[in-house]
Formats: sequence, C-alpha cells, structure tokens
Amino acid sequence: MISRSVNSFPVQRGMVAAFTFATSVAAARFLGPELFGKVALFLFLAKILLASNLGSVSGFIFHTYSERTQGASDKRFAAQYSIHLGIAAVIFLCLSPLFGTIYVFGAAGFALLLPFFVAEPVLRVRRNFAASLWPDVVLSGALLGAIAIFFCTTGTSSVQLHLFLATLISLLPLGYLFLRGYKVFPHFDDWLSHLVGVSQYFNFVRRGFVLYIATLAFVALQSVDRIFLERFQSESFFGVYMLAFQLANGGMLVLNARSFVSAIDFGEALPNSAEITRMFGRNLRVAVVSALAGIGASLGGAFAIERYLLPGYRGLTLLTLIMSIGLAVYTASANISGIAFLKGKQFPLTIIMISLSCIALAVNMFVVQLALTPIVVVVSTSLGLTLYGLAAIFISRSTILARGSIAKCCAGESS
Repeated sequence: MISRSVNSFPVQRGMVAAFTFATSVAAARFLGPELFGKVALFLFLAKILLASNLGSVSGFIFHTYSERTQGASDKRFAAQYSIHLGIAAVIFLCLSPLFGTIYVFGAAGFALLLPFFVAEPVLRVRRNFAASLWPDVVLSGALLGAIAIFFCTTGTSSVQLHLFLATLISLLPLGYLFLRGYKVFPHFDDWLSHLVGVSQYFNFVRRGFVLYIATLAFVALQSVDRIFLERFQSESFFGVYMLAFQLANGGMLVLNARSFVSAIDFGEALPNSAEITRMFGRNLRVAVVSALAGIGASLGGAFAIERYLLPGYRGLTLLTLIMSIGLAVYTASANISGIAFLKGKQFPLTIIMISLSCIALAVNMFVVQLALTPIVVVVSTSLGLTLYGLAAIFISRSTILARGSIAKCCAGESS
C-alpha cells in the first residue's frame, strides 16, 4: 500500500513540491530578497527555455495517439529532438550575454538539463510521468548546494556561479542513474539512421505548432512581468515577487501533475466518446477541489513565512494570494483542455492567450510610465490566467458536447 502510494505520480509530485518549497524558503531566508530574486530568475530560465521546442513534443504526442503508433518512433524522435534542443542551447548561450550575466547562467543551466528534457516526452507516452520531476530535483538540490558553497566562501557576488556549479555537480550521479535505467536514446551506431527522415520531425512541429504558440504566449505572459519588475522595480520587491510565485506555483504542483496524466488518458481514450465524457466530468470535479486546496496551502504557507520566518518579505501573503487564484484556474483547465488539442480545437485558445500576453505587456508599460504600484501588474496577469482558464474549460466542454451529439446521431442513423 505504502509502496503503491509512493509510486503514484501525484504523490511523487507532492514530495518534489515539498522539497522545492523547503529549498526556496531556505534560500530566501539566508540570501535575502535582493539576492534571492536573482537566484530564482536563474532557476526560472533554466526550465522556461524549454519553450524553444517549437511544439514538437505536442506534435509527437498527438501523432502517437492519433496514429496509434506508440513505441514505433520513440528513439527516432529522441535523436532528432536532442539535435533540435542542442542547437537552441547554443543560440541561447550566444545571445544571453546581451541581457546580462544571470541570463548566461540560465542558458547554461538549460543546456545541462537537456538529457532530461529530451527523455521526458518519450517516457511520458510510456506512462512514466516521474521523468518530468528530475529537472526540479536537480535544480532544488543544486540550490541547497549553492547555499552551502555561499556560506563557505562568503562571496555574495558569485552566488549565481555557485548555483551553476552545484547544478553541474548534481547532474553527474542523477544523470547516470536516470539514463542508465531507461532505453530512450539510440545506440551510437544507430544514431545517424534515426536522423534520417527529418520530414516526420517537421510534421511533429507542424502538428503541435498551434499549441506551441499558446505555450509561448503563456511564457511571455509570465516573463514580461519578471523583465519589467526586475528592470524597473526595487530588488526587494522583485525578491518577494519571485518567492510568492514559487509558493503559488508550488501549491499547484499536484494539480499540474494530474494534468500530465489526464492528457495521456484522453489520448488513450480517444476512440471512446462515452469514456471521454465521463473523464471530463471527473477530471473537472477533481481539478476544482485540488485547485482550492492548492490555494489554501500556498496562502497558509505564505502567511506563516511572512509572519514568523521572513518578516522582511512584506506583502508576501497578498502577492501569493493574487498569483494563486490565476494559476489555480489556469492549471485546473489544463486537466481537461487536452481534449481540445487532440480534437483540433486549440486555435481559439491560442488566440486568447496571445491577446492576453499583449495586454500584459501594455499593462507593464503603463505601470512604468505612470509610476503605479507594481501590484497592478500581478493582478492583471492573474486575471489574464483566470480568463484563459475559464475559456479553456468552456471550449473543451463544447468539444465534448459536439462529440456526444455526433455519436448520438450516428447511433440513431445506424438503428
């Protein structure tokens, strides 16, 4: 019973969330708001640069379930995807000095995590969802190592370098154990043969590009806040903002884990309209309950931290509450919006996300020009995520109802 619970992906996600939460609080306490903001930006960049996949992962998953070819092209995709991300990493490393030192370290962190990023989609369609947790484990472990090095060397200006080195060190044993246990990548002598047939990889990109644009717009929606706040607001506020985001996002990690599983479940149930309808209702009910629990957990943690552990992080509870609401609705919708993508109804959601990102950019510019309180930025982003989540639920429900109507029509004609 205990072993089965530990092997459950939501439980594993919760354990990693607790580990991430603990390391973030420790870093915030010992580094202070100004330095923690920079460190948190490194952690954010190391993972968010995965948005350079151009939708190939979504296209690969779509192809796997629409064509029922699970396992037929896994290694070929892994070989081609690794080349794709490798080129992206080189481009990021070349361009990052234009934005600052912390962006160089962020690009380097992304490059170090490439083996995990490449292996994850292949293992996901094999229902090994835990593979998606390894980057978080590596970065959180590296953060603990960086704090230790920081205190040993007492060099406040080089904490980002310490974090990069700790990431590199932690990858060695974890990477060996991870890659040794799963046959994801082709053997070296077969590598070139898997690179043949690049047209199929471009087809993956084409299939997933609409969802990719939505993902890119979502990244822009969140990133524009960080860019403007880091550039135009105080370092202390930015540090509080980054910790609030960690707490709000941490409260949604279990719900986010369910969205991983539900997307694969929808893919496997595609031929069965009745089963998809049942899954939609069940997933939505569970998502709502999990979202409310996540908001409560994030808010309770933020209150305790601000009140008892980190009194210098003033406003942490308020920012966490605002962010948690938007992230909760958005993540809850992700538990059922996979069906919209699989049935070709992603385009309107992509247009909505692009529009919200443009609005977020305009809001940030107005806040800077009019010298408004930066909380306006946080509220607008959270409101945007809420509106998108509600639209995703509505469009996904319409897709389900349309499928049900077609199925009833067909059944009536056959009788």
